[in-house]
Amino acid sequence: MSFMAPPLASRAVAVRQIELRGVRVHNLKSLDLDIPLNQFVVVTGVSGSGKTSLAFDTVLAEGQRRYIESFSVSARRHLERIERPDADRIAHVPVAIPVRGDRRRGGRTDPRTSLAMLADVLDGLSLLYTRKGQIICPGCGREIRAKAPADLVAAVETLGEGTRCQLGFVPPDVVPPETAAGWLARGFSRAIWEGVTHDLSVSTAWPESAEKRLIVDRFIAGKSSAARIVESAETAFREGEGRCWLFVEARESPSGESQIIDGRHWEMLVFSRRLECDACQRTFLPLEPRLFNPLSTGACLNCRGTGQLVGEDGSESVTCSACSGSRLRDEARAVRVGDHFLPDLLCMTADQILSFLIRLNDADPQGHHQSAERIRGDLMQRLTVIASLGLNYLTLGRAADSLSCGEVCRATLAAVLGARVTGALVVIDEPSAGLTPEEIPCVVQALRQLQSLRNSVLVVDHAIALVEASDHVIELGPGAGPTGGSIVYQGPPLPLATSAATGSRETRPPKQAATELQIAASGRERQKSRKAKSNALCLRNIEHHTLRQIDIEFPLGQLCVVTGRSGCGKTSLVVQVLYPAICRRLGQSCDVFPQGTCDLTGGDNLIDVALVDQSPLTKSSRSNPASWLNVFDEIRQTFASTKDAKQRGFTGQQFSFNSAQGGRCRSCLGTGLLKLDMQFLPDVTMNCPECGGTRYRPEILEVQYRGRSIADVLAMSVAEAAVFFRSQPRIQSRIQFLQQIGLDYLVLGQPSDSLSGGEAQRLKLASRLLVPHRGASLILCDEPTLGLHARDVERLLVCFRELLASGHSVIVADTSPELIASADAVLDLGRFGSKG
Repeated sequence: MSFMAPPLASRAVAVRQIELRGVRVHNLKSLDLDIPLNQFVVVTGVSGSGKTSLAFDTVLAEGQRRYIESFSVSARRHLERIERPDADRIAHVPVAIPVRGDRRRGGRTDPRTSLAMLADVLDGLSLLYTRKGQIICPGCGREIRAKAPADLVAAVETLGEGTRCQLGFVPPDVVPPETAAGWLARGFSRAIWEGVTHDLSVSTAWPESAEKRLIVDRFIAGKSSAARIVESAETAFREGEGRCWLFVEARESPSGESQIIDGRHWEMLVFSRRLECDACQRTFLPLEPRLFNPLSTGACLNCRGTGQLVGEDGSESVTCSACSGSRLRDEARAVRVGDHFLPDLLCMTADQILSFLIRLNDADPQGHHQSAERIRGDLMQRLTVIASLGLNYLTLGRAADSLSCGEVCRATLAAVLGARVTGALVVIDEPSAGLTPEEIPCVVQALRQLQSLRNSVLVVDHAIALVEASDHVIELGPGAGPTGGSIVYQGPPLPLATSAATGSRETRPPKQAATELQIAASGRERQKSRKAKSNALCLRNIEHHTLRQIDIEFPLGQLCVVTGRSGCGKTSLVVQVLYPAICRRLGQSCDVFPQGTCDLTGGDNLIDVALVDQSPLTKSSRSNPASWLNVFDEIRQTFASTKDAKQRGFTGQQFSFNSAQGGRCRSCLGTGLLKLDMQFLPDVTMNCPECGGTRYRPEILEVQYRGRSIADVLAMSVAEAAVFFRSQPRIQSRIQFLQQIGLDYLVLGQPSDSLSGGEAQRLKLASRLLVPHRGASLILCDEPTLGLHARDVERLLVCFRELLASGHSVIVADTSPELIASADAVLDLGRFGSKG
């Protein structure tokens, strides 16, 4: 009996889940996991538990790697190679698309990028302006368009019957120059120069200095056929390199440009296939999508597409005077569709542009080509998605680096939804970031819409509304780092909400969660106790984005939380107004771009300001928690003080793997890894065979302190190191502080680029606390709870309370209920300014 394989379609239907076996990426502990396909799945857990390692570094990476491997070998050579995740088996992963607010993890966004680019709207607008745009000369206001023979025929038809016409061209400059005999041989028998018509068959003169015009044809309006005029015009355009002229006999005083030829007045009309204004002598670029893109041909030549220029003092940026901040060059800003130029549209919100597109269709219902109508329909669909995701308060030209991480994530989600992607795995990072609970349903609706297009949705988030709305929940933990990487719970969201075993925020009612923060006193009591010794930082006449002429006071010496609905101006106020203003006063450099304006008073006792975000500590894999907190120097000196090290003449430098003069491995140069070039295959990374991944030469590892080498110490967790260095108070004090803020699981030598956003932020705060106290500092944080579990928020609050106890001030822009409950002062912003 023969076996017949089922059809491909039925086999595809049988695949219901992604199969993961033995996953060992980062701290994941040989996970065996099935992730259902075509469902809305949420991955949650404490910071550092392995959420990103599972969703992005394993599932997403494998989906993208398989897609790239489907390309030809020559095509793969031009793409970034993606390493195969460390796992025994990964099966049934569809093509994967990431959606994340990468400003948190990857540093700064290109200042030329706008919301329109993130949401994939600029491409559609560029196509619309290419197909239906009218070039309007900025100098004289005339419409500029390329002429064709048909335009010349239409011009002749408007003339009175019997009007005499001459059609010709200016001979181009050629080397060697043509002569009268040469043009006669090519079929041109008449030419005009110095106001006289010359017969080339009789006159052999050809003056070099005089302006010459060769005549192609002479005809009378109303008596010459359109076919004859078209044929003559084609010849004139061809020989005149895209330009020709038509002399029309003027019976009265001519109104336009004219010449006297053979004693008579002739009005001259110029026709050009080039985009140029004869009145202003200005040439325009042909309309193509690249002309409207500041990342390409359309970039302003003055600011190179950034829309900003660095001021004379080099400390702040000002709007580019050439493009008025639109980022586009003159030729792109001269194109109009309907009654709007492109910079006008980019100053509008999604709803306003939708209204413009509707009016455009109503004004010219029959004038759309089929392709232009498709472009308009696609644009309207994308703009509707942007508005539905709660981004309608943003203008489309808003700079991407001025957006919050949540806004960037939702804009990218809008691009995926607008593209109507089907059959893909969409991996989304914190779509609820920056949203209040009442705003989350719009995101849930968008995710369901994405799922309805036969996509699989995998979300990393903590918001209870998202968890409850999902089809399937995966919680990792129970702790972070070495204590995480395991499956705590997997299943539908209802059992998760009633299970006490998970210990997640979703299992606790809000009042209980607030109680477990164990705040020493209520916010009102703490505010009262500090009020006597605190002063205020006053900002007057604030102007930036949605903040219009408002005045705000920040109490110093307290934890002040700026909250409000998405788009109310939290990030604008704290990051782009307050931070640059303090930097200017203190004479510190400020890399925030762009910046708002305000009048700043108060806070005269401040000596420093720091913006602490969740961006990576550094992009170097050589950096680690020990070096970041300056404890590695103490550890190296401890090893250098041993008897064995002194006998060998080793100093602290020999125990560094960063210095060429130190004791680092000569093969891997202190990285512990070697990358093998596999030619057309992905590179392979392996432990250095010479040092075994320890980074040091053998003679350095022979020196031991309490039976451990320097490599053994770097492999210790913070908790292990606290016990090991109990007799070294300077080392132990710094390490113990990491334990207090919940980072006891970190490995001292762990590469900094592998830390999560929350871990990186807490390390930055710790480094501020470990600096010797010199005076009062202002610590600013933008969405510090982004990606943090409720238990991580508690540890973040420990850092804030330590900073306040040291005499510093903390101002935070966030919507976390736990953070607001523990604040000393709350500033609630409305959509268009302060409400409280």
